[in-house]
Amino acid sequence: MGYSRLSGNADQILIESVRDALRIFGDAAGSLISILATDSGLSEKELLLDYRAVEMSLNRRLGKDIGKMIMGLIKKELLRHVPSADSDQDIGEIVDRIRITDVVNFVRSREGHEHVLFLYKNAKTKDEVLAEFFESAATTTPKGILSVSPCRIPSTNNMLYGELLSVERSKAMSKAFDWVYTIHSVNDSKKGTRIAGEDASWFFRNGLENEFTQGERAIGTRAAENISFLCSYDLAKLDERHLETIIPFHGFVILDDPPAVYKGPA
Repeated sequence: MGYSRLSGNADQILIESVRDALRIFGDAAGSLISILATDSGLSEKELLLDYRAVEMSLNRRLGKDIGKMIMGLIKKELLRHVPSADSDQDIGEIVDRIRITDVVNFVRSREGHEHVLFLYKNAKTKDEVLAEFFESAATTTPKGILSVSPCRIPSTNNMLYGELLSVERSKAMSKAFDWVYTIHSVNDSKKGTRIAGEDASWFFRNGLENEFTQGERAIGTRAAENISFLCSYDLAKLDERHLETIIPFHGFVILDDPPAVYKGPA
């Protein structure tokens, strides 16, 4: 669909951690990276960003014992960047924690006129990302969240999805947008109003697929109003057809497994 992954601090941390670990080979480290990349059929940058490929190449080229030792050094380097990480966690968990930080930094920095899709598998990560989206905003920024059950994020308006069932189906999205624009109407700053949905797959499961899809299309990849929309979806509750429909309406897509942010075509 033409979406490309945005690089972040995690990429540089991973590259530097692998390079630093391989410095035990002295001047031969650069040549070893080149050999490992060739073995893997990857560019050097692609290799350094893929710790699994690094491990497999090390095991093939140098043997499992040395490979295990070097992967231990890489893990030690990564842990320096995640003080809160548990040393018992494997490298994949540590890398994900670093990449989640990039995702969090992305949602913190939203400035308006944006339509962001967040496809999540882990409810804990979803809660963390939504909390950062709202709590990082200026105290005067109007905020609102559509949620399945009452959501008590400080200074954030809350509407339950179930409230949309109190009107005729054809009027449900009008009720939702009226709520959004009532919140936005008090925004007299240059900062974008922040609106999020906790799990927009609710619309597909409650007979409002067509109406909601039309609403997503109306917002488009760049919101006309000075609003940042963060549309979260529980990925387990969507099928491929739903994804193919909703993704093109968003300027950015966030995933949590593995954590990454993608930017849509210009």
